[in-house]
Amino acid sequence: MSVVFYTIGCQKCNVLKLKMEAAGIKFETIDDEDAVVKKAVELGYNDGAPFIIVDGTVMNFNSAMKWVYEYVKSQKGN
Repeated sequence: MSVVFYTIGCQKCNVLKLKMEAAGIKFETIDDEDAVVKKAVELGYNDGAPFIIVDGTVMNFNSAMKWVYEYVKSQKGN
C-alpha cells in the first residue's frame, strides 16, 4: 500500500497525521507548501490541505479520516 500525505502543518493536518501514526499506517509526507500546491493543481484538486493519496486515490480530510477508521477496523479483524 502506498500512502502519500500532503500537509501544510494546519490543525487538520496534525490530526490526520496523528491518526495515521496511531493506526500504524506507513506514509510519505510532503510538507513543502509549494509542492503541496503544485500537486493539488496537477490533480485538479481544490479541497485544500490536508489530502492523502492511497494507491492512486485522492482523499480529502473527511475521506481520509474515514479511510483510517476503516483501516483500523479491518486490522482488528485479522
